[in-house]
Amino acid sequence: MIENEKCMKFPLRTEELTGLLPHRKPMVWVDRIMHVSGQQGSTEVTLNHQLMLDNGKMHVGALVEFLVQSYGFIMAVKQMERHRRLKVAQLAAIDRFELLSNMLPSEGETLSAELDTIRDLHPLYLAKGQVFASQRRKLCEIEFKAYALFEGDENR
Repeated sequence: MIENEKCMKFPLRTEELTGLLPHRKPMVWVDRIMHVSGQQGSTEVTLNHQLMLDNGKMHVGALVEFLVQSYGFIMAVKQMERHRRLKVAQLAAIDRFELLSNMLPSEGETLSAELDTIRDLHPLYLAKGQVFASQRRKLCEIEFKAYALFEGDENR
């Protein structure tokens, strides 16, 4: 596992970040972390038959899972530069979700997620994100709250 963000070279494959989130294959929805900078980050996943596909098409609920896992990985990478590990990360609430395309992606397509932290109320984070399919076709937008604890938080 990578110990310091300063030596990280993007994109990072999630295999390099094993243990940052409790998810294991086949339920890891993030293949690559493309960048993390300030309050923003982006990820990618290539859909395969092990992920939540319905008749070869992505299930709408899987878009939410992809976005939330992406946010968890982005938060974990950000904390690594502070030499802190993510202990707990959970979706606390979905404030808004808008499906922008009825044409859901299918197996073999690569999706990208872009996420921003809007407000840090540690341990609660207000975030927004969007998912794009091929040719930057926007599939959805979301606003949500995430709950996260890091090593050392118990000393606050």
